[in-house]
Amino acid sequence: MKSDRSQLVPQQKSGPDAEVEVWRAEVRDLRRAARARIPVERARGAVMARYSIDEDAALQLMARWSSVTDVPLRQVAVTVMELLTSSPERHAAEPDFTRNLTAALRALDPTPPR
Repeated sequence: MKSDRSQLVPQQKSGPDAEVEVWRAEVRDLRRAARARIPVERARGAVMARYSIDEDAALQLMARWSSVTDVPLRQVAVTVMELLTSSPERHAAEPDFTRNLTAALRALDPTPPR
């Protein structure tokens, strides 16, 4: 009894329909990436305002916090925004925002930085 291998191996689509599927997948991936960047961009703006620095410096600062605390950049951004929006008056008066942020980030991951 001979088996039909075409049923075992998925057939790749070709033609215009396949190209449309490729483009749809790319658009879906780009949208997902753009949504993931939203918290980082918001936090970058907040850090720019907090420290009176430009876009690149703010992103570098958040990247440094991410590296030092071994916490992903997106989570650093979320934590920055949580700290700033939890009590804006308190944080505006707090002289050591960086210390509080670092403590909050280290609390997320008990692994000490390397």
